[in-house]
Amino acid sequence: MLLDGPTLDVASGDTIFLTGKSGAGKSLWMSEMMACLNGTQQMGDGISCSGEEGIEKLRGVWCDRYTVCRSKTSPTVSSSIIDGLDSMITTPCILFVDELLDTESEPVRRPTWLTISMSVPTGLLWYGYYKFSVEEELFQMELRETGRVSGAGGYGTLVGFSYAVIFGGIFSLLPLTEGFGELILRGAGILLLASQVNLYVRVNELCEEVGMERPLHPWWALLPPPLDVVVGLRQVHYLALYATKVREEEWKGDFVAEEWFPFISSERFTLEEFVREPKRWFGLPFLNTKEWDDFW
Repeated sequence: MLLDGPTLDVASGDTIFLTGKSGAGKSLWMSEMMACLNGTQQMGDGISCSGEEGIEKLRGVWCDRYTVCRSKTSPTVSSSIIDGLDSMITTPCILFVDELLDTESEPVRRPTWLTISMSVPTGLLWYGYYKFSVEEELFQMELRETGRVSGAGGYGTLVGFSYAVIFGGIFSLLPLTEGFGELILRGAGILLLASQVNLYVRVNELCEEVGMERPLHPWWALLPPPLDVVVGLRQVHYLALYATKVREEEWKGDFVAEEWFPFISSERFTLEEFVREPKRWFGLPFLNTKEWDDFW
């Protein structure tokens, strides 16, 4: 998709990074672009990048498939500094934008009703997908905007946890490694809890950035059920609200969070308020506590 603007001047010493591809793909295309600009390699279709004519072809063929941006930091190719481009490219490179993966853009709106309705029948497998997706989206967003991250991303969080559970489970079944396996499993649980606390902290910060209050008590993740579930559902709801705001989409409501279980969408409350005020509990057709008086 070609944008009407802006145009970017590529100057010597600028860090160039790519969007529209991920991981090794970015490094590969960065290396190819550098080799092409240095005249040591041709792009696909036999296009040479040497000289002004070659640069124009590069802008027209390469940039329309892979976004070329100028930034202070690079989300993937942090050490790829292009020197001497100011003498090679004398005109601005028009900014093109590919359709990006969700993990390379703002978080996707996943309301509570969707998360619950998909997680329950799949035995929480869909929630595992949800956890992976939001961790990776926030990881990529932080990397893209600041170059620094506060979490391990979807791969670092869920893949590491999965391997720990698999190998920890195997070792715990063997007589000679039973204690080691149990240690791995406990460590995996601790790391997953820590990732939840960190996620709640990040959601609070994101909500504050768009003018909302900090809705979560991150330490509630360490409490026993159902209180850890309460804060988890609130995180799902408020992250969906944040995604709606930053994507400038219309909020279409969430009957599960706003009608059936008002504690999910309620303003921030303490444990004492949650116990004392039944109006936050249920709004189900067969159990509606919204009109109940406070206990004290």
